Amino acid sequence: QVSARGTISLAEEIAHEHRHNVLNAILSFDPVFDESQGGLGQLYSPWKRCRRPLLGILHGIYSFQEVLAVYCAWLDRNPDDRKLQEQAAIQAARLESVLPRFREAAQLTAFGAALADALADKVDGLVHRVAEDWPGLLGLARSQVAAAEGSQK
Repeated sequence: QVSARGTISLAEEIAHEHRHNVLNAILSFDPVFDESQGGLGQLYSPWKRCRRPLLGILHGIYSFQEVLAVYCAWLDRNPDDRKLQEQAAIQAARLESVLPRFREAAQLTAFGAALADALADKVDGLVHRVAEDWPGLLGLARSQVAAAEGSQK
């Protein structure tokens, strides 16, 4: 028998790795980055806490937005899980921090821009959900993410 914490950890891992695989399949069919516009730069990754190539940032956004969706779905059924509320707030803060910087830094193809728009819509909805349900936790998480980013500059 798997504990509740083990169940959410397993769901998180499956969602995360599945999204990496989906994005890799997408990237094999249509380019996302317009490399003729100066190549691929780097940005600070709130997950790795260091500078990473834009492709790695895209993978983080694509994967962790799905992890946040899993957290929110789990919290619909387990609304008093404080640890998971905190994890959801951290992921929301990380996503809302990095996504605009990614969109500004990346030279995207038309397909890449459409993908970034779709990701932004999903992230905005998830962040709004977290802001409504746990505003104090999201505020704290935003401060923690900003402090971590500031220490890397």
